[in-house]
Amino acid sequence: MSSIKKWFQDKVGIGENRDRFAVIEQKINFNSVLINNLLPNVFTVDLERYPVDILKEHQLEGTISLDIHKNDLMFLINVFKKGDFHKSLNAYFRIGYSTSEFLKNVLAESSKKSGTSISNFLDFGSGYGRVTRFLPQALGKNVSIYASEIKSEAVQFCQNQLGFQGIHHGSQANSFPSDQKFDAIFAGSIFSHLPEKMMVEWLQKLVEVLNDKGVLIFTTHNATMLSENQNVDFHYTTLSEDAVLDMVSNHLSDDSEYGTAYVSDKKITEHMADLQLSFEIKRKAFGNRQDVVVAHRK
Repeated sequence: MSSIKKWFQDKVGIGENRDRFAVIEQKINFNSVLINNLLPNVFTVDLERYPVDILKEHQLEGTISLDIHKNDLMFLINVFKKGDFHKSLNAYFRIGYSTSEFLKNVLAESSKKSGTSISNFLDFGSGYGRVTRFLPQALGKNVSIYASEIKSEAVQFCQNQLGFQGIHHGSQANSFPSDQKFDAIFAGSIFSHLPEKMMVEWLQKLVEVLNDKGVLIFTTHNATMLSENQNVDFHYTTLSEDAVLDMVSNHLSDDSEYGTAYVSDKKITEHMADLQLSFEIKRKAFGNRQDVVVAHRK
């Protein structure tokens, strides 16, 4: 119980009050009934009822899909943390937009250095398209965008509702097809959740499907975020959003394959050297929490 409470304290700001923790568990269970029984599988945001500030501010209303799947954990975790549907919608779209703009800037910088432009882009572990839906506006409509996921339901959503090309794969790296290469690959909040062996295998696979002048962008939790054992190079815990929201029908249930991971700069440097990649780290550039690693072939 102590490790669970500590994870909540880090992620949600909950203290050591056990009674409060029990109340929140009850609220989660209650909300799960609402989520699984009242919301349709796909609901469309009503902007008159729930205006989304970031869309209005950047004149994106009418250009971005407002469809959200009821099992989209990146939305639901906001509902859980904030306890407010409208605030959660704003947070969901805000991080999707800000990440797409960050990627646009990183790729523009990369293209300037390499003298090449990108023609295709892989959003690896795209979920239900929180970031993906913003990419055509950020990268240009001539860039072919692929969404890949372990959850087949999410792939179908990205294909059918959002109109992207989808790649469904398993949890192991050898399940990912190797018949296509990509100019740019983004793995947002994926390697921050995998045990080290899986992280290494998936990094190897993504480099395998990366074009020679391509760019690999991925996010990590830095090991210095740990309040204890700050000298460790890699730390894995079985706790994650999927474990917390285990009432959602397609959550990832194998916590030996999906939890929360913390990795040191030293370990990142070792893995990048093994893969013969040059790289830079942008501190807390993803959601103001995770570091972003931008890597190229040497």
